Amino acid sequence: MILNITGPILLSNENLLEVYDFCHECKLLGYENNKSLKAMKWDEAEWFAHFYEQKIISLSGVQKFMDGYRIMFRGATLPGTTNKLLNKEQALSQIDHIGKFNKFYFTLNCNDHKGVKSNRLRSIVKSGRGWPGSEFVKIIEINSVKQEVWKI
Repeated sequence: MILNITGPILLSNENLLEVYDFCHECKLLGYENNKSLKAMKWDEAEWFAHFYEQKIISLSGVQKFMDGYRIMFRGATLPGTTNKLLNKEQALSQIDHIGKFNKFYFTLNCNDHKGVKSNRLRSIVKSGRGWPGSEFVKIIEINSVKQEVWKI
């Protein structure tokens, strides 16, 4: 496990080289939503990342969604780097960045055979150990994928 992790840090176009490298690693791992800037929808969100030795090891975005904001958008963490909940740390920074008085949502893939992280998070959230006070809103289709919508 890596101990000297920095972040979460708000990314900009100045970080594109690091983001490209992260996307390449995700492509090798078969992470479809993070294999390229286009796949992760770079221009549709603001992005936060954790770094180790100037390399991104985890990132997620925040974007306008419904009547508020969607946090942990396209979140991914490279395996073997940490057992910490880096995307949750990023989400807290995203909420601080946008402003705590807004509405915030996160979505989880409904497909049990895709999105291993979503499946793990879904089981944690449904057990009551997820985001304190979060409530299920509905299931909708986003980009042709059924998603559970949760409000924080």
